[in-house]
Amino acid sequence: MKRNKLLAVLLTALLCVSFAACGDKPATLMAYETGVAADGSYDTSLFFRNDLNLNHAADPGAIWVSKEEHEADGGYFYVYATTVYDNFIGFRSKDLSNWESLGTVIDWGEDAEDRWCKWDLWAPEVIRGSDGKYYMYFTACYGQDNTNYTGYIGVAVSDSPAGPFVYYTGENLLGEQLDIAHPTMELNLDHPAYVVDGETISENKSKVAEENQGWGKEGQDKKDPNYMTIIDVSPFFDDDGRMYLYMRIQYSHQMATSSWAWPHLAVVEMADMVTPIYDTFTELTYPGFASLADKEANIPFAMETGSRLDEAPFMIKHNGVYYLTYAPIGYEVRNGYSVSVAVSDSPTGPFVKMKREHGNPTLCIDADQDHMAGPGHHAFVYVGDEIFVIYHSLLDRASGNANPRGIAYDRITFVDGSTYGITAAEYGFTTASGTFDMLYSNGPTWSPQPLPYEVSGYRNMAGKAKVTVKDGDKATARYLTDGLFVSHEYAAHIEYRGKAGGTTVTLEFAEAQEVAAVMIYNSYDFAYAFKSIDEIRFELASSPAWFNGNTTVVAIRNLPFDPTYYNVASRTIRPGCAATARFNPIKVKKITIKVSAQLDQSGEAGDGIKISDIAVLAK
Repeated sequence: MKRNKLLAVLLTALLCVSFAACGDKPATLMAYETGVAADGSYDTSLFFRNDLNLNHAADPGAIWVSKEEHEADGGYFYVYATTVYDNFIGFRSKDLSNWESLGTVIDWGEDAEDRWCKWDLWAPEVIRGSDGKYYMYFTACYGQDNTNYTGYIGVAVSDSPAGPFVYYTGENLLGEQLDIAHPTMELNLDHPAYVVDGETISENKSKVAEENQGWGKEGQDKKDPNYMTIIDVSPFFDDDGRMYLYMRIQYSHQMATSSWAWPHLAVVEMADMVTPIYDTFTELTYPGFASLADKEANIPFAMETGSRLDEAPFMIKHNGVYYLTYAPIGYEVRNGYSVSVAVSDSPTGPFVKMKREHGNPTLCIDADQDHMAGPGHHAFVYVGDEIFVIYHSLLDRASGNANPRGIAYDRITFVDGSTYGITAAEYGFTTASGTFDMLYSNGPTWSPQPLPYEVSGYRNMAGKAKVTVKDGDKATARYLTDGLFVSHEYAAHIEYRGKAGGTTVTLEFAEAQEVAAVMIYNSYDFAYAFKSIDEIRFELASSPAWFNGNTTVVAIRNLPFDPTYYNVASRTIRPGCAATARFNPIKVKKITIKVSAQLDQSGEAGDGIKISDIAVLAK
């Protein structure tokens, strides 16, 4: 629903009750609504929530398409998922709450019976090409059924992100004819040389066949199409326009041990949207090891003890550093499957997996958390100047049964790596500063979170405010408006710490802000969490049309923290949850927040109250 009916009624008037605390200006109590109504609904024009309503879908490829990119079908998030196994179902949404099914998105046409890919179509990803078309990359079994597990790469193309996509046909840059009866790319085989203006750029000999000759099941040779299996292909454009295709690979000799044994990550550079430069094929990571060098030296990566796969690669670049994200362990492991991170200064590596204390995994849950399970296979989506991670999670949040899965989404950002002790040298490269930024996720979450500005028209403006605190640690006051809440133990230090008896936080803006909601994120640590917010005072810059009070200050008192977000018996609290007040927009220059009540009344409470973050949603 767009707005709760109760809110629309309540906000037509103010409760004209005035009071004056010691030293405070008189204030008029303001009607408001918390983030979630009694019936569980929330304002979908301002917030989203990970209810996993888009479900029985896995391995999401996702993009945001603006109106500038596609006038007719822009203004939507698009998700393409593993669903029916002989095609893909697409979905789109303007608000991440209400999803429209696009049905099966690949139109096989009259040659449907001749297609090579009839079974186990997995993990589609879509990218917009320089020609304005939308290219879908996927893998499938080669044959009539899944008795031949080998995955090959196919490409379909559409003029619209909504489809229909059609299988790519025509001639590639190597002079090879591409048709629906054959995979678009075959990395196991040699190919014609790649020649540009008479110059041979690549001989295009298969590195797979060359490096692994003699491996495989009985009867195979280096040109057997069962030689290497591929799933989870992920395209990436670098800043210089060069394109790369990342993938999860597994050799047949490994599959002879187990169909899930030792899949790992690799990349190949692309000459265009459908033509690999085959001899650039490079392996990148291996499960249970921080780097390929560590694998050769047999130095295990303690953080991934027991992991037998790396999958779901996605590349994101920031300030010259390449962040290869992936999912380890296995999708059925609720607190193991995650969005993990390896880094390099080159798109083809070498990559080194990051340490736990350096933000790895960036998206995961702890064993005692019940709000999500197995957040792993993912895509990053740019929405204006914001970045979201869209991922699948197990529908059974508590016990993590392997299927079915649903789609969730959360914000990510980059934070100063020097504050976490990150040095580029320990990851095998150099930067001008000696460090690099850490990939940080505000998630996973299961509570209302602000929609991106491109969707709602509201942005978190708390970071623009001058912050002062009373009865609290001034050194930690900067964490109140850094846009980050704590989801993982390695970031537990980035919370503001107030005194146990109560604390006051004031946000003062140089220019008036038109504010529609305030969110005060609770502590990651139950022992330091607050029970409610005593008061939020707003000093008005101007009186709105609906205001009938006789003061320049309005206030909200006794704002609750939703009890569904914590468990007193187990002394646990869900990360990323806030005490939220939603109200008709008011123009303010100063906001004062007072809190004194601690959640933990067991006698084991911490010696203070912590606030993870404050969001002020304003135009």
